[in-house]
Amino acid sequence: MALQSQARQFGSNIDVLATGAFLSLAVPLVVFFSFQRYFEQGVLAGSVK
Repeated sequence: MALQSQARQFGSNIDVLATGAFLSLAVPLVVFFSFQRYFEQGVLAGSVK
């Protein structure tokens, strides 16, 4: 939602949109890499009988 409103407001300013996209992507990546061990265990536990 935030990127969509920025796209309307700063449509011609790609620098602001790129920064917003990077910051909104950084949080899920940090969470994924923090809990990567648990994601792998969950995937592998479901695949082995």
